[in-house]
Amino acid sequence: MTNLVIKPEQVIINPADPEIISKIQSKNFFERTIYETSSKFQKINVIENASGRFLVFDNFPQSGIINHELYSGNLAYINYFLISYLLNSDIKNILMLGMGTGRVANTFMELIPGLESVDIVEIDEKVLSIAKEYFEFNENQKIKVHIQDAIDFVKNSKSKYDLIILDITGGSGVPVAFHTEEFLNKVSSLLTEKGILISNIVSSYEFNSDENIIFKSLLKTYKNVFSDVMVIPTIYGDHLMNTIFFDIQEKLFDLVNTLLFASKSKINISKEELINKARELQKKSNIQDLKKLDKFAEDLLTEEITTDNFKPFKDAYQNDPEFNNENLKNYLKTP
Repeated sequence: MTNLVIKPEQVIINPADPEIISKIQSKNFFERTIYETSSKFQKINVIENASGRFLVFDNFPQSGIINHELYSGNLAYINYFLISYLLNSDIKNILMLGMGTGRVANTFMELIPGLESVDIVEIDEKVLSIAKEYFEFNENQKIKVHIQDAIDFVKNSKSKYDLIILDITGGSGVPVAFHTEEFLNKVSSLLTEKGILISNIVSSYEFNSDENIIFKSLLKTYKNVFSDVMVIPTIYGDHLMNTIFFDIQEKLFDLVNTLLFASKSKINISKEELINKARELQKKSNIQDLKKLDKFAEDLLTEEITTDNFKPFKDAYQNDPEFNNENLKNYLKTP
């Protein structure tokens, strides 16, 4: 079986502006390395620069803590996970597949006084020790970290969760195994009836283009498994990060983290309602990671994304030699 990984460059439709590339290269994001190690899964660095401290896998930043006048807290895309509270303020149990710095778990504990448990699944035990030492992650009686393969955890778990966050990427891209119909059906079985799955994938900014093949196939996969799927690309969050890291207002690449909010039940909320709920919460709370939540909510896509001409991802494809990175886009088109 081929464990295919979707590479970011496969998703891009429009090439980057050479001037933008030149500006990025002139900035030293990896200013200072304060810790480095290697595990059997990846090379891991903790780096610091003028903007904050970051966790880096195989030379690709994964998560971190930003300390800047424009924005402070987790990498912006991670704080989009907090939109889940606007959809269900009575979250009791959370499952996080993929850890990063783990700090968003502590934010959820602060945001939801009635939260009973957060299970975090992370395959690399070195990530846990780094999160504790360098990123203020606090494990406690309610927050438990499981050093385990997420596929095995999902397969064997008997628990039910109100919120599941699927955020598993590596330096090379997004592993397909976590986004097949079969795996997602198992994830769905762990959700409560009104539970929500948040999945972090990637897309071109041309969301509805028929050239946006990989994104549309991923979206079709989720639509085949769940009753409702809400799409929120991290457009404003990326704008913030580009401004902070590179002092660039434009898009760097035709690539954006895109969060799928999927549920077995209908998600009954309009864009306007979501934004208003975010603003009401911001008025009542002093939690730093909520400061831009209304701007994040504004990124909700309201246009219908057509997926009829594309295949969903299935486990069986990984046994087919034609299912490979070179042929992926052609493979996912329907005849």
